[in-house]
Amino acid sequence: MTTYTFQTYPATATAKFDCPSCGKKNRTRTFRAECTVNPFNKNEDGTIKTPSEVRMQSSQRAVAERNMFMRKPMCATCENDLTYQDRKLLREQRAA
Repeated sequence: MTTYTFQTYPATATAKFDCPSCGKKNRTRTFRAECTVNPFNKNEDGTIKTPSEVRMQSSQRAVAERNMFMRKPMCATCENDLTYQDRKLLREQRAA
């Protein structure tokens, strides 16, 4: 069995906010995304993405996650205290 290892390009995006739920100040959440250069990661025209394009893709994904989170920010403590139904509702509100 052959094992392949592809180069990964991680990216992070940080959100700083005050929690509207509990009122705690200066909260920070970090979002991480990583993509790889591999034969299946292609552009729309069918060419394989270059390392710089993959870095950009990783960065865009991390920023998109951060922007979705910032629609309704909440500190990790408050978010962990939510029920399953409340978390589901929160995900829907952020995605809208």
